[in-house]
Amino acid sequence: MPRYFFHVREDSEIHDDHGMVLPNEHAAKRHGIMMLGKILREEPQAFWASGRISVVATRDDGTALFTLETTAELVEVAPRQGQGAQQLFPPKSPIRDSMAADPRQRHQ
Repeated sequence: MPRYFFHVREDSEIHDDHGMVLPNEHAAKRHGIMMLGKILREEPQAFWASGRISVVATRDDGTALFTLETTAELVEVAPRQGQGAQQLFPPKSPIRDSMAADPRQRHQ
């Protein structure tokens, strides 16, 4: 089975010297997404400090497979009288709909 390496870039690069043996590229893509999600959940302060985190996956021979990157920009918006954050999105927006959903159902 092939070995894939997952390098993390924040303010600097954290080079993966060990890699992970996975059955195929599909499994590597899944692992990369799960890894980025874990970083965001467990180290949110690192993300907000830089505003950008990337996971770069490479094959055993060093060629790039993919880059996952997430960025954020803090924007201060003063809602109009009587309007909350939901008004920032169009009335039929999936984001707005998910914000209005029962919070117990959001993470299922």
